[in-house]
Order: sequence, then structure tokens, then C-alpha cells
Amino acid sequence: MFFRDEIVGFFDSIRKKDYLAGMPQMLTQLYDGGYIARRLRKELITVSNPVFIFFGGGIKDQMYTAVEESFVYSGFLPRFLIVSGNTDLTRIKHEGPPTPEAMEKRQKIYNRLHSLYHSYVSLTDVEFLGETKQMPQDVNAILTEDAWQLYNEIGDRMVEAATTSPNPGLALPTFERMTKSLQKMAILTAASKHDPDDGDIEVGEKDIRRAAKYIQEWGNYTIEVLMNIGQTIAQRKVDKTLIYIMERPGTTRSSVMRALNLGKREMQEIEETLDARGQLQVTAQGRGRLYTAL
Repeated sequence: MFFRDEIVGFFDSIRKKDYLAGMPQMLTQLYDGGYIARRLRKELITVSNPVFIFFGGGIKDQMYTAVEESFVYSGFLPRFLIVSGNTDLTRIKHEGPPTPEAMEKRQKIYNRLHSLYHSYVSLTDVEFLGETKQMPQDVNAILTEDAWQLYNEIGDRMVEAATTSPNPGLALPTFERMTKSLQKMAILTAASKHDPDDGDIEVGEKDIRRAAKYIQEWGNYTIEVLMNIGQTIAQRKVDKTLIYIMERPGTTRSSVMRALNLGKREMQEIEETLDARGQLQVTAQGRGRLYTAL
């Protein structure tokens, strides 16, 4: 287990080629399974058939500066399922003692996970070198013909969309890996609904569609990261200014400067940039200026 309290610092250390150089390749290899060997001083550390799970979270704006294009080309970043969100003050939950309803829901989740664990970690007798031993039973996921057809159709659409995108070099490896993640999610969906029958579970068209629904939503967050990879502080200020103006049509120049702590020269450069992009309409009002996003 490897713990970091903030994922952005971890990615930033990788990007700067500190002592974590080569970490993306190693994590990618762990994700793909197989055999890994590392020599540390006098010891040789080997890992066989790893099960690799990576959970990470961080501040979105800082994440854009911590990652770079090499993270995508190496296949490291495309293996993540990215989910992004903004603070919603109306959904904040206050702390307090657990309620009976919450405890009942927690127990249901526990029972469900307990049932899944025993369904897929059951032991079976295996004969090895004349001896009978108990080993975990292998479970095979078998896709139906309809599931394969739909999966390949979705894969073709993903590749076509990536190829015709403004930056196919980044989009193509990301979308191809996202298609693989869709297949894995469909298998997990099928496994959560059916107990293995003689060591097999069937993955149907409905499972592919359900997984595709998640990918369709989460794919937007991945595209957002691709579009902002390596974003500089100046670029972030331009984007923040545009978002502020979009949320407050007709806001004044002085209001924007006060809210985002911008100087006169910074505001002038941001205004010229947004105007050149065709994203800003400036209207004179007396001695002031009104901003409206286009």
C-alpha cells in the first residue's frame, strides 16, 4: 500500500523527474498484471500477478499543471477513470449521530459485498502432482454475440471520434483505453447481478449499455483533462475570468478585478485574449465597461 495525502503532489514529483522517475511506467505495468522485478540494493523484489487498485483525488486546477502529455502517450493517464465535480452548497450534509435509516442502508451494503465476496472467492478441489488441494475457483466472463457486436460498434465510434478530434495524438490512446475500461465495467456489472454458474458468468448487451452510460458521462471529464494538460497559471486566470463572466452576464470590469484579484495590466491582457478568441463582448457604460460572455 502506497499512501499520499494529495495526488497532485505525487504527479508533480513524477513530472519533475525526481526520485519517482519511471513511476508511471511501473504503475502501468502493475495495472496490466504479469511479472515485475526490481532490484533494491542487495535484494531482488518480484511481484507476480498483481491486483492493482488506484484511488486518488486532488484540486482540479492544480491537476492541470501537474500532468503533461507524456502521461498520456505512455498509457498511464488513459488507464484512469476520471470523475470531476464542483461544490454544491445545497447538497452539503451536516455531521451528526447515525440515523436508523443510515444504519439500515449501511448494513444492506455490507450484506451485498459479503455475498459477492463469498460468490467469487469460493474454494474448489484441484489435483496437483497427485495431491488434492483447495484453491480459489477461476471465473470466466463470456460475452454474448450481441454484447460483442455492440462493444465493437462503440469501439469503432470511439476511434473515429478520436481520429477526427483536434488533437488525435492525445485522444486516440485515451479513447482506446476507455473502450477497454468499458468492457471491464460491463464484466463487473454482470458479476454483481449473477452468481457464477459452474465458473462462468454471462455478459450481455444490457451490461455493455450500462457500462457505456457511465463511460459517456465520465468521458467528458477525461476530455476536460486532455484539453487542459499543462495549462499555465496565466491560462487558468483567463479561463476563471471567462467562467466568472458567464455566470454573471453584464458584470462590470471592476467587479471582475475585485473578485479574481486581478491588476490593471492583467485584466487588460485577459480582456484582449478573450476578445481575440471571440468569447467576450465589451460594452462601454459611462467610465466603466460591461462584460458579457459569447
